[in-house]
Amino acid sequence: MKANNKKLLNVTFTVLFIMTGVGCLAEATEQHYSSEQENQDDSRVESLNILNVPDSRFLSSSSSSLPVASPSASNETSFVCVINSPYEVRRFELKCDDAEYLDVTVADCCIKGDVWRAKTKVWDKKPNIAIAVTPENVNQKSSISRVYNYGGSEQNEEQLTALIECSYKSGTNVFPAAALFTTKSNGFCVMKDLGAQIKMQ
Repeated sequence: MKANNKKLLNVTFTVLFIMTGVGCLAEATEQHYSSEQENQDDSRVESLNILNVPDSRFLSSSSSSLPVASPSASNETSFVCVINSPYEVRRFELKCDDAEYLDVTVADCCIKGDVWRAKTKVWDKKPNIAIAVTPENVNQKSSISRVYNYGGSEQNEEQLTALIECSYKSGTNVFPAAALFTTKSNGFCVMKDLGAQIKMQ
């Protein structure tokens, strides 16, 4: 009888030992899988961050990220003009408070030989227009074109409101194509992309 009880206890301890070992192995496997999953997730996030790094050809000398219209006012604004054909014109509106002038420069982003045209218009008591044309070299800025505030509007005499027209003048005829614009003013400006339209002439 005692021998049978002893055998039963031995079997019970053996079963408990095996179950404990299986539980530890399962927990270790789960932790290992969780660690691998976290590493994969980190790799995915890192890959996404790499994909979101902007092309340096779109950057101006004073910018640190891809130029996008900012909702906040600034006395220097950079933005990208993208068009899908040579007969498109893309328009941007800039409203600059307490501004006497607005300077505009443009540079081709990508393919040597492409030439861009930036036409800036201001309508106030003395409407004025300024035009800038890019050199044929990639990422080389045009000369500065400047428009002036001659009294703003009846609602706000200190505000300069300008329309910038971006168009493809000549070049390799490869589309879509892009150009980088930079504007500067002694006032504080907010830019709005008005979209692209078909050029009539």
